[in-house]
Amino acid sequence: MTDTGAFGGDPNVKAALLARIDRHVADGTMTFGDSAWTGDGGSALGVSIAGIDPATYAAAFGYPLPLAALLDPLARDLSEAGDAPAFVRSWVSTVTPGADLSGVPTRLMLYMLDDPRLRGIDDALADRLVGLHCRDLDGSPGDRGEWSSVRRSILAAKQDADPRATAFVVGLWEVAAWPAARGRSTLVATFNAWRQLQAIVDDPEWSREDECRKEAKMKALWYAHAPAADGGEVDLAALFEASDPALARRSNRNLRRVRDALHGAAPLLADRCTALFRDA
Repeated sequence: MTDTGAFGGDPNVKAALLARIDRHVADGTMTFGDSAWTGDGGSALGVSIAGIDPATYAAAFGYPLPLAALLDPLARDLSEAGDAPAFVRSWVSTVTPGADLSGVPTRLMLYMLDDPRLRGIDDALADRLVGLHCRDLDGSPGDRGEWSSVRRSILAAKQDADPRATAFVVGLWEVAAWPAARGRSTLVATFNAWRQLQAIVDDPEWSREDECRKEAKMKALWYAHAPAADGGEVDLAALFEASDPALARRSNRNLRRVRDALHGAAPLLADRCTALFRDA
């Protein structure tokens, strides 16, 4: 079906898929987690194809394989951060039958690689990686040697990756150093790494020194109460709060900011994805 674009160019295929999605949402049989199909319900991918193989979805509906593999992970995260059923519907409703979606995976990759958090560590290396993805999009892809060279440079940078923010950045580059439009894992792995990158928030109330103080206190509390803690009888969080209430309050506020940032990643990528679908 991919030779004739999305839904094989057939509006009836799109309509049937939307009807299936609507039925499972109405019946409460659509789940948001790992890809699943029980025979009666399952994940967005599962209810669409009565199975869990992204390749089957790609063949049935003309979506590139990387997008088919991304559907359930993105819907799963949206279930915590937004309206997952609405997203699953828009994943289909915004696509015109016959549309060419082949460039969407690489455009999503470039969107994530444009994150400003990825700059300032090794911009020349970042530019090489972005350049290879741009060439894929332009129809003049780099050869294996060029991709391998970038991966070797990333592995070398990874050995020196510290502190935590740098490690997150280099870790994202590592999983993104493969053509985004091929296979089922690169785009999903990059999304997962990009989501974790959002946890690096500038928090004026929480410094690296605060984090070190918290770690030291938690470690000391653990060793002081280890026998009871092993039996699940000690609430270390409560002990931490009692030992330093001010630090614990600021820590909790920081954790909420990090959680909100993590939950904000999926809506951003989902919005970008559906915008690209509309433009295809």
